[in-house]
Amino acid sequence: MFRFYYDQKITDSFQITDKEIINQIARVLRLKPGEHFILFDNSGFEFELEILTIDKNSVEVLLIDKIKCLKESDKNITLYLALLKKDNFELVVQKATEIGAKKIVPIITQNCVVKDFSGNKCERCLAIIKEATEQCGGCKLTELGSLTDYVKAITSLNSKDSNLIAHEKVKADPSAVLKETAETKNINIFIGPEGGFTELEIEMAIKAGIKPISLGKRVLRAETAAISALSCLAIV
Repeated sequence: MFRFYYDQKITDSFQITDKEIINQIARVLRLKPGEHFILFDNSGFEFELEILTIDKNSVEVLLIDKIKCLKESDKNITLYLALLKKDNFELVVQKATEIGAKKIVPIITQNCVVKDFSGNKCERCLAIIKEATEQCGGCKLTELGSLTDYVKAITSLNSKDSNLIAHEKVKADPSAVLKETAETKNINIFIGPEGGFTELEIEMAIKAGIKPISLGKRVLRAETAAISALSCLAIV
């Protein structure tokens, strides 16, 4: 069943006036009166609706069922992601949302080539998060944090959380560290830019109580490292 994010109040019977949703229902999907679709509103519930009428300015709907969403992870995973080149950053945002990251915080590190995350870049990522949540069956949009300096990010963490940083020079068994997070609800994971973290940045992270982890024997691209780490953390 088709799903859409809706940021307004959902009642027993109402009219949808959101132009983007109307266009999807009427012109792209060509749904008809009597057909059903799903809305979700960040509350953790899905709402099954029946179309009553459609015109160019509104879709009148009737609430059929309110369903508790069971596809949200119990873990609160925050991805601190160094700014990457546009396509790579957007890929990670999409996949992190699909996997179930609760929050993505863009950070600036020493080796970042990209330094800006304003205007259209931010808006584009918000749109990607919405589309990815609609597609994957999630009911809560991944939060997109403000651009943050690396030092500020590593010194703002709660020491009671599992705080991790991926580093290609760590020799430890990756599965051992990931198993430590199995009973941890709040997890923060740092992924570096295309050039990786500097040795000084790793030292700073360790002093801040962040544990370096290995993602395997091979050196991964930044976007691969982010997706790989999140996939492991989400299922343990």
